[in-house]
Amino acid sequence: MDKLLIDKLLMDKEKSLEIQLINKAVIENNTINSLVELKQEFITEKALNSSIKCQELLTNAEILKKEKNYEEAERYCRDALEIAPNNYKAYISLGNILILLKKCEEIEKCFLKAIEINPSDDLPYKYLANFYNTQKNYNEADHYYRMTIQLNPTSSNYNIFGIFLVKRGKQEKAEKYLRKSIELDPKACDLYNNLGLLLKQLKRYKEAEEYFRKSYEINPTDSNEAKIFLGNMFSELERITEAVECYKQGLIQKIIKVIYLFLSI
Repeated sequence: MDKLLIDKLLMDKEKSLEIQLINKAVIENNTINSLVELKQEFITEKALNSSIKCQELLTNAEILKKEKNYEEAERYCRDALEIAPNNYKAYISLGNILILLKKCEEIEKCFLKAIEINPSDDLPYKYLANFYNTQKNYNEADHYYRMTIQLNPTSSNYNIFGIFLVKRGKQEKAEKYLRKSIELDPKACDLYNNLGLLLKQLKRYKEAEEYFRKSYEINPTDSNEAKIFLGNMFSELERITEAVECYKQGLIQKIIKVIYLFLSI
């Protein structure tokens, strides 16, 4: 094949100037067979450098977010997307920062774009569901919470959806999800508290008591919440002596925890 014709075929307008120059140099040396390898090596190295730079920007954005420098964190995320426009994690980071900046018009787009790029990761579905929930778009929130569980059926995802249903007044449906969360992570004391609170709402006091007690049996050194929840329930049932004892134990646990944190500083 004529060299000029080969050169013309390879000169794609959308290619970078660097790749075009490499192609010409290779052809001039009559090493057509190595063209693809050299070009692929260049593209791979460039992509790797872009990925590293993008990750550095996102890491810095997270640091700035913790420092509550949200505007600068936003800029870093946008810079990351300039380098790697198909990095779905950059869209997730940007969306979460925009939530803090209350730029609601862009938040939805960020999470939807992240889902479009990587539809198999549950995180953007969860963040989008949380956003819809805060916007009182409950039908969409329900849909995306269910998608989160479908993609990643973890204890945490079941628990989050269960709490969402409780707040929407769907206690009976919520019970199924809260029980499933405990089944998946039976050593998480907070999950027992959540189910206990739901059962208390349903006036199933004996069952609620069992779950509160189970919570502090699992973690007796950090059981002040379970004790206080149980004390509240006993107070409502006019079991005053038991309520006072629970409050005392809960407050003692809380004081011990505060002292421990103070001494560890």
